[in-house]
Amino acid sequence: MRNLFENKKVKSFLIKLIIMTVISFGFLFSINSSSEKFQYMDSLDYQVTVNKNGSIEVVETWDINVNNTNTLFKNFNLSKDRYGEITDVKVIDLDTGKEFKQIDEEMYYVTKGCYYALKIQNNKFEIAFGIGMDNKKGKKKYQVSYVVNDVVTDYKDVQEIYWQFLAKNQNTVPVKKVTGTIILPEDVSDIENLRVWGHGQLNGEIQQLSKNKAQFELNNLNPHEMLAI
Repeated sequence: MRNLFENKKVKSFLIKLIIMTVISFGFLFSINSSSEKFQYMDSLDYQVTVNKNGSIEVVETWDINVNNTNTLFKNFNLSKDRYGEITDVKVIDLDTGKEFKQIDEEMYYVTKGCYYALKIQNNKFEIAFGIGMDNKKGKKKYQVSYVVNDVVTDYKDVQEIYWQFLAKNQNTVPVKKVTGTIILPEDVSDIENLRVWGHGQLNGEIQQLSKNKAQFELNNLNPHEMLAI
């Protein structure tokens, strides 16, 4: 069977192809605020494109209710065994259309209109951006996009895409609705060879939409009820 991925990790002699897209509903992102418990999101959407070189392009849309907060941020737990570097980070204020300016310095309170995307510990990568709402409340929309390299893992008879969209973390906020769509680089020959799983709250659902597309949805994300990954 012809491979979907042209990557040094992928062997050309695979005789069976199953793409396993694992959606791990764990802990999400952090809010840097003294009134953290009052932050919540109406919705969080993921649009994910899988490339033939084994990378994924992720576009997150945050519809968030902000309460007296200067900086928003999210963390990624790095894993050399599972995937490569996180690159091509962009942050956009969807209410104004303005793109945040990238800085190369970790800051507890990020300058308004700026963001950093840095490895802050041996096993942690952080995206943080300054929104300048220290003494304000309001509903905001942001887009956070990035590329994760070398996500495809190759086995004897399977190729696996494993990515924790909601990674375990300490400081979290609730989300009313989480949605996501994953698009493969091309169709699999038989939809039965496209297997998808999700792990997390029991009210989440994940399904195959077509031979190259999967979709997941989770209502009322409560970080305190999430299963450990």
